[in-house]
Amino acid sequence: MEIEVREFLDNYPAPVQDLALAVRALVFDLVPEARERVYTGWRIISFSFGGGTDGQFCAVQPNKGAGRVNLHFPAGIDLADPGHLLEGDGKRMRHIKITSLADEHFVERIQVLITEAAAKERP
Repeated sequence: MEIEVREFLDNYPAPVQDLALAVRALVFDLVPEARERVYTGWRIISFSFGGGTDGQFCAVQPNKGAGRVNLHFPAGIDLADPGHLLEGDGKRMRHIKITSLADEHFVERIQVLITEAAAKERP
């Protein structure tokens, strides 16, 4: 999957690629058993416990124009968000706009959300 992810990210500026890879590594550090899949049409790297979108708990979406990465939570409405990071007003989906992972406190709050989202979808 590493090659597919790298090829997908080749379409983005180097700083966005680096940030996307850092967020991806964060997900795998917390949920090493996650399955990864690139959806080029949706422009995301999806993380789940099943095939396809079954058990999907988050997705990384590079954003070329804004120079950031969005971290999507398909069932974000169900997550406790003590750090008030989640944005969005869709029916269920919520996201975090990430421009840097330099702030340790910010990263810790993201880790809490990834861990909770994964726990809710884990079989």
